[in-house]
Amino acid sequence: MPPAGTPPPFAYAERRPSPALAPWIRNYWMLEVGPGAPPVHHVPPDGSTAVVVGLHGGGHGPVLLSGPWLTPLAVPVREGDRYLGARIQPGALFPLLGVDPSTVRNRAVPASFVGGDRLAPLGAALVGTTTIDDAADRLDRWLGSLAEAAERPFPLVAAAVERLTASGGEAPIATLARELGTSERTLRRRFGAATGLSPKQFARIRRVLRAAWAVATGTPTWGRAAHEAGYADQPHLHRDIADFTGLTPGELGQRIRSTAHDQVVP
Repeated sequence: MPPAGTPPPFAYAERRPSPALAPWIRNYWMLEVGPGAPPVHHVPPDGSTAVVVGLHGGGHGPVLLSGPWLTPLAVPVREGDRYLGARIQPGALFPLLGVDPSTVRNRAVPASFVGGDRLAPLGAALVGTTTIDDAADRLDRWLGSLAEAAERPFPLVAAAVERLTASGGEAPIATLARELGTSERTLRRRFGAATGLSPKQFARIRRVLRAAWAVATGTPTWGRAAHEAGYADQPHLHRDIADFTGLTPGELGQRIRSTAHDQVVP
């Protein structure tokens, strides 16, 4: 933790896309690395694929497609780095960019390596961005041109993603399939093809995020957070945190508290 009165070493902000882009884009985000930041930033999974551009000095790195992740993601960072991105709605990667999500599961690769060639000019378009609102405006305009020609995500998958997210991963898959008017087998097949994850894997991610966000917003203990997120016991939550982040609950809590959050929605 930084000394009292000093800013946290990380600043993280999110903004929603324009309503017209909501079927394809979950949010835009920016991470800034400040003084005193550790050399590695641990990124929790969220079940989506992100378009990521790193700004360093006056230039930019390659445009990356990252995730969905089921394994820990640790990113080397330096003071002054700024990372910008767009989270693609689970199930919208192929309709928007023509990229199979299974090709980027547990990977962060240049978009051009997996067929996302249309993203190549995005890095240059973001150079000079210093605020999340500016980034959101640029990304909205840029991705809006791609969405004009994109198909909408498969409705069954979009509905399943929405319900699993809203329930914090607690909606039983069999019940979810029945409510959506399909079989559990069909839901698993179509969900997996569209998102790169099984419904159960996505639900597990949403549950651990729910617990972590509870701690970030004031829940005093991990035990209480585990209970509120629907875990049978606290050790189960601890295992999920280790599996997804490579950290202990104490370490994750410290990382959460070392980040200033701006309009973040889990």
